[in-house]
Amino acid sequence: MIHFIKKLFTGETIDNPEEKQAQAEEKHFDILKYDGIRALRIGKFPYAVKCMEEALSIKDDAETRGYLVSAYVQLNQIEDACKLLGETLEKEPQNIDNYIMLGNLFFMQEDYKGMLGVIQRGAQIEPEHPQIHYLLAKAYHGIHDEIQAIAELTIAISLKEDYYEAYLMRATILLKMQQIENASEDAERMFQLAPDDEQSLLMLGEVNYMKGDTLKAEEYFNKATDINPFNEKAYLSIIQILSEEKKWEQAMEKLNEAIEINPESSQLYHHRGHLKLLMGDKEGSAEDLKKSLELNPEKEQQISGEFRNYTNPYKINNPLG
Repeated sequence: MIHFIKKLFTGETIDNPEEKQAQAEEKHFDILKYDGIRALRIGKFPYAVKCMEEALSIKDDAETRGYLVSAYVQLNQIEDACKLLGETLEKEPQNIDNYIMLGNLFFMQEDYKGMLGVIQRGAQIEPEHPQIHYLLAKAYHGIHDEIQAIAELTIAISLKEDYYEAYLMRATILLKMQQIENASEDAERMFQLAPDDEQSLLMLGEVNYMKGDTLKAEEYFNKATDINPFNEKAYLSIIQILSEEKKWEQAMEKLNEAIEINPESSQLYHHRGHLKLLMGDKEGSAEDLKKSLELNPEKEQQISGEFRNYTNPYKINNPLG
């Protein structure tokens, strides 16, 4: 320290080779790190990765690791991101954000068991973190343990009463389990929290459809299309109801409207083709099914089979489940 102060006031240069090397490395690290951050912000992700990997080879730095994870994700290098986050967890076992990030990456890979293990470790760190319980629910749902998923969602909601995403997920699971009244309560709560959100309108539509109130269901689905005209599920749900009520002309009008707004939708042409066949327009049906195939060639085998064995188009790919 005395030697440093002496140099500071006398203007002596640093003649210690190790000290010179350390300062040079620190400067090089800073250049690489901040070049990497700038590259990340302007979307030059490969360069960002290169800079930050080199920076970390000079010095371990938590912030740089975090930016590098983000760059890996942008490049869809999910395995690299998971590996780096796993190493980070060992170095920073108390940082709950890393558990959440790694859990979400496992979710992206559909590795629900891996996700469950990571988030359970996070729950030991912060047992009353609502997002941790929400992610546990997603993991349990991924491995088809719906009872445990509902339990975790209930905990998440108890910790955060306005947890919209948790209500949505719980309502979706309850509806599939035919627990319609419970799903209805969650749908109503969603609507209270976000009355103009298309997800809450869709959920209310589905709940009312399951209750048999198709008039109210159609009303909510129409509101969803007003908010988002590109919402195919809402349109197909309306068409489902109109078709079941044998309102063929109204269903066709709705399909034409949907296709005008979404001309690149394979699914809409697919459904219109079946509706035309039902209405006796075989030529028009074939044209629409052909157009559906052009937009989504992977459906060729499915559509061919459906065309041959056609009974009711709205039992196929039913948007209401």
